[in-house]
Amino acid sequence: MKMPMQQLSISGFRGATKSIDLIFEDKPVVMIFGENGTGKSTIVDAIDFICNECAGPLEGRQSTPVKEYLPSLGGKAADLKVRLKWAAKTWSATLDGAKAKVVGGSPRPKARILRRTQILEIVDAQPAKRYEAFSRFVAVPKVEQSENALREAVRTVDAEFDAAARSLSEAQAALKRLQTEAGASAIDLMKWAKDKNDVDPKDLTARTQHITTLLSSVQSAKTALNGLNQIRGQAAEDAKSIESLTIDLQAAEEQSEEAKNDLLKLLDVAAAYLTAHDDQDSCPVCERPIDRAELIVRLNARKASGAAVIAASAELDAAKKSEDRRQTLVRDARTRFLKAAATLLKAFSESQSPAVANTKIEWSTFSLVQDVVADEQVDAADLQAQSLLAVCESYDPALQSERTGLSAQLEALRAIKLQFAAVVKSSKQAKAQETLSKRLKAVLNIVEAQRKAYVDQALASITQRVDSLYAKLHPGEKLGDIKLQLDPNKRGSLNVSSRFESKTGIPPQAYYSEAHMDTLGICIFIALAEKDVAANTLLVLDDVLTSADQPHVDRFISVIHEELTLPVLITTHYRPWRDRYRYATGPVGNVHLIELLSWTQERGVRHTKTKLEIDQLKALLAIEPIDRQALASKAGVLLEAALRELCIQYKCKMSFNAEGQHTLGEYLNGIDSKLRKLMKCVTNSKSVPPSTPTQTSTDILPLLAAVDSMTWIRNQVGAHFNLSGMDLTDAQISEFAKSTCSLLDALICLECGELPRKNTGSCFACTCKSQELHPLTSPGASAAQTGN
Repeated sequence: MKMPMQQLSISGFRGATKSIDLIFEDKPVVMIFGENGTGKSTIVDAIDFICNECAGPLEGRQSTPVKEYLPSLGGKAADLKVRLKWAAKTWSATLDGAKAKVVGGSPRPKARILRRTQILEIVDAQPAKRYEAFSRFVAVPKVEQSENALREAVRTVDAEFDAAARSLSEAQAALKRLQTEAGASAIDLMKWAKDKNDVDPKDLTARTQHITTLLSSVQSAKTALNGLNQIRGQAAEDAKSIESLTIDLQAAEEQSEEAKNDLLKLLDVAAAYLTAHDDQDSCPVCERPIDRAELIVRLNARKASGAAVIAASAELDAAKKSEDRRQTLVRDARTRFLKAAATLLKAFSESQSPAVANTKIEWSTFSLVQDVVADEQVDAADLQAQSLLAVCESYDPALQSERTGLSAQLEALRAIKLQFAAVVKSSKQAKAQETLSKRLKAVLNIVEAQRKAYVDQALASITQRVDSLYAKLHPGEKLGDIKLQLDPNKRGSLNVSSRFESKTGIPPQAYYSEAHMDTLGICIFIALAEKDVAANTLLVLDDVLTSADQPHVDRFISVIHEELTLPVLITTHYRPWRDRYRYATGPVGNVHLIELLSWTQERGVRHTKTKLEIDQLKALLAIEPIDRQALASKAGVLLEAALRELCIQYKCKMSFNAEGQHTLGEYLNGIDSKLRKLMKCVTNSKSVPPSTPTQTSTDILPLLAAVDSMTWIRNQVGAHFNLSGMDLTDAQISEFAKSTCSLLDALICLECGELPRKNTGSCFACTCKSQELHPLTSPGASAAQTGN
């Protein structure tokens, strides 16, 4: 299997403040190692963006809008660009609003991405949430849409049935209450209600309106009479005022013989005439010559002596005019009153109301009360009208009582009609909704059963794969038997059960450790990704393995390289995992190791190729002059790592160390002479045809002897400041490093770059089985478990 992803270019995207190009080697697995904050998530999110049109962790978060926060810090949305080269085809993605806009051929590569947070969704979430994580792989969207529509229809119909039933019950209760209030409890409720419903309310309405008209006509007559009386009172006041002002005028005139009222009026007219005619030089009455100016002065002087008379005369004139206007208003008000009384007489004399008709009133006694009355009969008609109003007012209590009774009858009839109609309508609706609900539920049960059967079948195949992967990660451990099952009693609810010790069918959250939960989530995700596998699919594991110990890391490496059929991209900050490859305890020949450098806003995401320890040692050997300390230290560390693996594989006897750490010398001494004589590496070279491979055997004894004689150089030169180490020649230090390289070259597979570490039953082999290490066990020791 090859890595189809050839290049990923990122610019202006999240942490990529500067453009970055990642060119991938033709290896099935890519591991991107970097400490926190170096840009791993930026790379994964960029893959998610261009492959899945998803904004990664920003997707769906209102607090961090994609348009604002997906572009790199200080950058613009227009600067964001992701470019992917996959199997000689190229796609590019930009940000269009808050969505990815991808340009390229079809079909576009898919990326199945597992992040640390998703493990909890898969394993530790509530069953409904867990089902959401699985739904993309096991769901049948169109069937589920139909099922949801049916379920919603059932809920709607049931709600409508409940509403109709409640309305029916409430209407029946209201009818029963009205029947009791009417005193007809002994009659069948619905028969009584139907009879009442057939009653025409027009008669009651007309009688009520007639009484209202009678009362309104009484009120109109009262209002007209009150207006008339008010205006009459004001007219009387005007008459008294005229009388008083006349007396005042007479008193003023008696004060001056000259200042008589009529004379003052004449003087006033003469002064006004002379003022208006400035060319007048003779008297307009006697035609005798006059001095106009002197005459005007004289007239004004005489008028001034009668000022009190003038003022009194003016007030009297104004009062008389007011009294004249008031008399007109009195006549108009009396006319209105007589008209209102005529209307009142007609209404009451023709009324069939029991309150009026049952009394023996001689309406003919009010014969003068008419719309038009002769002037000589006005006063008499006025008196009759007032008497009529008094008579009609006496009917007010009886009319009010009668109207109240009619209104109550009318309201009761309306209530009965309303509740009867509600009973009929709700009864029909309840029956129709009940029938429809039964049919919908029957259809829903069929659809739901078929969908669950399909999903159960899909889950069964996924469960088998999950359990197989989990067993490879946890061989010999008393756990497993993973089962994924839909909850039969809940919609969209997925349960996970497992075995722990002797108990089966238990939720793994109850007993499994964090590491066991992590690996379970990863196994489930891998199984789901394989279930949804397409021709162009990349499996991405984003920093998911942090809680596992070394043996489980080793097994997980084996699962990745031996079980997975998809190309894999791994990101991690877990240094021990990365170093398994660097120290040849993983098939590094099948892995492209990329290391991220420290991130700053100015430099963005940066990367380099991870160097293997053996390659670094050989590179130090090639430098002239040699770095004595670095060369001795690197050779010692790498030799120590390789010997430690051999001691573990062969269960070598070593001195007790409470911390489990040993020195280089202790590892060498642990491989005793009997085992050394038997140890050899066999290299199986590929051949054409494959049925006739060739083998090359290398004895390990002389290689161990060579390094054994020079391990002291590591302590003298590479580990401490030591004056005696300065006496060693460069050639001695180089020879120690070369001997280490010779041993490692003999042990490490040239194909997959791994030490032979797996028990095949007859020897230890590397992942690709090109390199074998014999024997399988130390002389006299029990055989190791196959697969370890």
